[in-house]
Amino acid sequence: MSTGCSSHDDCRVEHCQRAALLQLIKEKITPAVGCTEPGIIALAAAAARARIAPEPVHSVKVELSAAVYKNAFAVGVPGVQAPGIELAAALGALFGDARLGLQVLRNCQIADGEVARRFVAENRVSVTWRRNCEGVFVRVVVRGPSRLATAFVVNHHANLSSFDGDRREPPEPEESTISIALRFSRCTFETLLKLVDTFTAEDLSFMEDGLAMNRAIARYGLEVPTGLGIGAALDRPDDDSAAAHAAKLVAAAADVRMAGVNLPVMSVAGSGNQGLMIFLPLEVMADKLEVPREQLYRAIGLATLTSLYVKERLGTLSPLCGCSLAAGIGVAAGLTYLKQGGAEQVEGAMKNMVANLAGLVCDGAKGSCALKMVTSAWVAFLSADLALAGIAVGHGEGLVASTGEATIANLAILGRQGMKTVDEVVLSILTGIEE
Repeated sequence: MSTGCSSHDDCRVEHCQRAALLQLIKEKITPAVGCTEPGIIALAAAAARARIAPEPVHSVKVELSAAVYKNAFAVGVPGVQAPGIELAAALGALFGDARLGLQVLRNCQIADGEVARRFVAENRVSVTWRRNCEGVFVRVVVRGPSRLATAFVVNHHANLSSFDGDRREPPEPEESTISIALRFSRCTFETLLKLVDTFTAEDLSFMEDGLAMNRAIARYGLEVPTGLGIGAALDRPDDDSAAAHAAKLVAAAADVRMAGVNLPVMSVAGSGNQGLMIFLPLEVMADKLEVPREQLYRAIGLATLTSLYVKERLGTLSPLCGCSLAAGIGVAAGLTYLKQGGAEQVEGAMKNMVANLAGLVCDGAKGSCALKMVTSAWVAFLSADLALAGIAVGHGEGLVASTGEATIANLAILGRQGMKTVDEVVLSILTGIEE
């Protein structure tokens, strides 16, 4: 497929950019079971336990950033379908398999959950949060009769390391894959769109597994009302629009996932809900438009890269809702792309999302995340349709700037500077701590 580059050197650079972004998509689209914050706590516990094996586990000590603590506080844990950071740590330490990554609790049974509950009831798990620590940070120390080990998950959900002994600090962080790939590609949204157009069905066929996985958990939520049951409540015949169908699917899937049902989803950048937000609405729209599967894969690729672009600037875990202001922006871009919108319309849709949903706070992972996902899905369809009609919020209106890149930069300033204390304030409310 022609890329339209003007010289041999340009073509070579563009080929490298394309390869880097394609590899990034493949790295950041991964299966996960359950909410990924309890998941990485369990993952660290399982990795530390593996280092003291075959000794039995006597105790588990967990230290978290406010962002991880907040997101793990009230969400269901696979294997027990009940909330609890202590339960996640106990399940990981006693029964988790660190080799499965974010599916660490995939093989846990109901009986394992009962053992983990008893372990917690015996006060053998302690949990604290580290102040002035942003983003993804998990430290777990597992102690046996004569040995102990420490494991960390830091900066992003797949960055696991483990060590013998009680280690206080993780190794020095490496520059993130996202940052490297996006800077190398001289990334603008126009560049992303151009490169996504060169992806083939063969390049992206792995996405079919994610589509099937996320479709299955949504179907379960419609058939077996779970958690708050928002998706099932929205399953009405009176509105057959693509937006309504997408909204009920993301809600149903989130109902199941947030309750801790042991079903996998295809996550994006460590977030299962953001994976649901990207895959499900785009498949609904693609089916309605009857576009080739290759075009759907490209739209998911564009949505994923756009979401990663936003998350790299906001942070992997931000005080702002990632489903709305990372995945949601990506979905708006992908929907516009599916409807044959060009770079100007794609950026317009993104600006409309920021103008509508900037400031939507993440107050932790829980069942009501399904409500925010419904809102985000609706607004993504609205934003795309308005942009395609030539309506986009203009420069100088709130956070919206002259370009998509500058608009996201403004959003990042709001999230990183303006909301610097939000996670700790929310956590203090959740835990009843007086500041």
